[in-house]
Amino acid sequence: MLSMTGTRAAAENTDPANIFGMDESRFVNLASEMSLKPFQGREIYRWIYRKRNVDPGSWTSLPASFRKRFAARYSLELPKVASVLESRDGTKKFLLLLRDGLSVEAVYIPQNGRVTLCLSTQVGCPVRCAFCLTGKMGFTRNLTPGEIVGQPFVLERECGLDDNSYNVVFMGMGEPLLNLENLKPALGIMTDPDGLGISRRRITVSTIGVRKGLEEYLAVPGMPQLAISLHSASEETRKKLIPAAKELPLKDLRGFLQDASRKNRERISLEYVMLDGINCEPEDARQLARFCSGLKVKVNLIPFNPHPYVDFKKPTQRKAIAFQDILAEMRISSTIRQSRGSDISAACGQLAVFHKGKQR
Repeated sequence: MLSMTGTRAAAENTDPANIFGMDESRFVNLASEMSLKPFQGREIYRWIYRKRNVDPGSWTSLPASFRKRFAARYSLELPKVASVLESRDGTKKFLLLLRDGLSVEAVYIPQNGRVTLCLSTQVGCPVRCAFCLTGKMGFTRNLTPGEIVGQPFVLERECGLDDNSYNVVFMGMGEPLLNLENLKPALGIMTDPDGLGISRRRITVSTIGVRKGLEEYLAVPGMPQLAISLHSASEETRKKLIPAAKELPLKDLRGFLQDASRKNRERISLEYVMLDGINCEPEDARQLARFCSGLKVKVNLIPFNPHPYVDFKKPTQRKAIAFQDILAEMRISSTIRQSRGSDISAACGQLAVFHKGKQR
């Protein structure tokens, strides 16, 4: 039999539980369990997120004995930077190593004096859009709240950003509304003034339109703005490009957008990847304009970013402009997004990690 001494030694050798990603209420409970006052639990929360400090030894407003016990019992482990690729245009793509050896990618995008961070919500993606490299990976698992919040935390440090002085788009790896259980608490920490303090107006969550996820997301007041990955206003074409879209037909998706247009002042973005010969002919533009009519939306036209794993082609600039002109004639607001980081496979639809295990 294992002696009591041996049992105690085994317990002491157990890795500390990683609690990065816990919300304020859970830190208050943790403080109570460790004989502290509720306000001291809130202090722990602020030290970690608002002050970006994951070293308990330096939390000077808390008792030294508590800090020592906390460090022995818990860890605040962030994703580790396995590699960084930098584009000619200043975009940086980060490969982030998670605790279980899996990886995700996140992107730092500087443009016109502004910075945007493109973050992931899943390892791989179950949606499998036909033109998207992430979908070729398949799906492994959802990210935890800590792994989601850890991405801007790490990129702030690596890119020398001032706290919360950037925009966030959840347009990286994964379908955010298929991981809403973990995304919601992560967004809570990110938008909390005592957390990362990022204004919800600076955050965009991109989705193909998941019925249950949209219902839940739109029912919560004050959630960050949505972007819908539309890619075609033809039911047949959209289902070919996004096989998972058959779960929410365009008619039903438009119903969600109508409801959101009535409730919100902000316009919802429609993301539209332009694929030559597939969805960027004049009739496609007119079909898209009819879909948008009466909705509070803006269209982001994204010329396809080529990669060697699929056969789709990018339309010419003339064709993209002609498409946009038709939308303008039909009074639909749109922009043509300029690709960033395509030379390091960091542009829209190009994120993927095809190998598992530790990269370092």
